Amino acid sequence: MKRSAAASLTILAGVILVVASSASVLLGASAFTIYGLVVQAGMYVGGLLIAVGVYVHLQSMSTAPGVPVNTLCPQCGKSNLQTNKFCDKCGTRLSTERF
Repeated sequence: MKRSAAASLTILAGVILVVASSASVLLGASAFTIYGLVVQAGMYVGGLLIAVGVYVHLQSMSTAPGVPVNTLCPQCGKSNLQTNKFCDKCGTRLSTERF
């Protein structure tokens, strides 16, 4: 399964937990009973699942295959921003080739 699909399923599970827990609260679940504590735990876990799903989805978007994030200097090996024309460390001209 791709990371973005797993992230979408995680977000969906989190939303379902939060909505179900919210509905239980609206139907009268008291926060001072065992059932109320389980409902609150469901809301927290649902929120965490949503946050993790969003994080994984954003990470999978930012590391798209074939798109270099940094350019390595052929002279000294320092990692430079992709937009740099010259190395920050030694000043060597960086390749403008795109892969």
